[in-house]
Amino acid sequence: MHNTKILLQSTYKKTKRLVIYCFLFAILFFGATQSAECAELDLLQMPAVVSDRAETSPLMDVKKVDNNLVAVGAWGHILYSGDMCAGWFQAKVPVSVTMTAVYFANSMKGWAVGHDGVVLNTEDGGKTWVKQLDGNQINKLVLDQLGHVVKDKEQLLEKQKENMTVEAQETLAAEIEDLGYFISDSAMALREGPTRPLIDLWFKNDQEGIIVGVFGMIFNTSDGGKSWKPILDRIENPNGYHYYGISRSGENLFIAGEMGILFRSKDFGETWEQLNLPYDGSFFGVVGNQEGTFVITFGLRGNICYSQDGGEVWQHKSIGRSSISGGTWLSDNTLCLVAVDGSIYVSPDNGETFKVLSEKFPSAIAVVQSDDDELTVVGLNGLKNIKLEK
Repeated sequence: MHNTKILLQSTYKKTKRLVIYCFLFAILFFGATQSAECAELDLLQMPAVVSDRAETSPLMDVKKVDNNLVAVGAWGHILYSGDMCAGWFQAKVPVSVTMTAVYFANSMKGWAVGHDGVVLNTEDGGKTWVKQLDGNQINKLVLDQLGHVVKDKEQLLEKQKENMTVEAQETLAAEIEDLGYFISDSAMALREGPTRPLIDLWFKNDQEGIIVGVFGMIFNTSDGGKSWKPILDRIENPNGYHYYGISRSGENLFIAGEMGILFRSKDFGETWEQLNLPYDGSFFGVVGNQEGTFVITFGLRGNICYSQDGGEVWQHKSIGRSSISGGTWLSDNTLCLVAVDGSIYVSPDNGETFKVLSEKFPSAIAVVQSDDDELTVVGLNGLKNIKLEK
């Protein structure tokens, strides 16, 4: 909160960085490729159009749900596979904005997030979706929370002024002033409408979950998405850096973002601590093993940082020149990463060594193991099944 002025002054530069980050957010300004008439439409009110080209349109994420797959992407396209991944079908989706990530708490209940701050929910394994939240509601929630925080601090200053040192008074007054700038920024966002995308999400169960996005957006729910609460005050991100990925490893949660930020929570999001890593470039994702002993974050120009002790000590290396955009754990505890140039890396020894598969998928963004010997990779060119090389 203390550096809110810096946040406001850097808004233009940060928006420019968001555009430059084209491989994952190439669709962020997708309206530039659409007609002027389409650009004027409210995509939050337009159901996704069924298309026979959905499998080859840009897709941003894919997850395995029992024996099926669910992928999300441009124009509100959400695809689900048949049993044992036999063919693809397009789900019924109430919006036409780009969806960026999907997560399932169990075989039936899942959520997807995307542009314009949208959150969708499914109760039937991904076949039909309903809207739970959008950027209009998000802007109001943030503005309301900030208003309450300012009021509480003003009352504290008024009641405790006589018992506070001059330094403490000045510090609290400065916090109130900074919050005023934050409120002005939030009011501007409310006037502009739902323009800021959500990027990733994680659910502990079918009731408790967290969503993250650009400019430090972070919200949680405790009722399956029926209501959402901003929790910006729980995490120290005064510059409003973008959050690109959230993931669980053991009993820890991790959030990765731009400028080398990586946060860890040991209580499933109640409190957060920023970790010191030996690399300060942007991270586009983070994954860890189920035991919580190994976690890796990946990002620009093939840079990765990994920890063998749950996030206490970190090592840094580069595994190529192309940015790493996605990763997953395979059934045999092999780590798999995909890069924007289409390279697919596998590591059987927790990041110590990597092998590059012979087959590529250019503009890859996310990967999942679809069968014992097969990967499904999604990206700006749609989706592709790739054989795992033994």
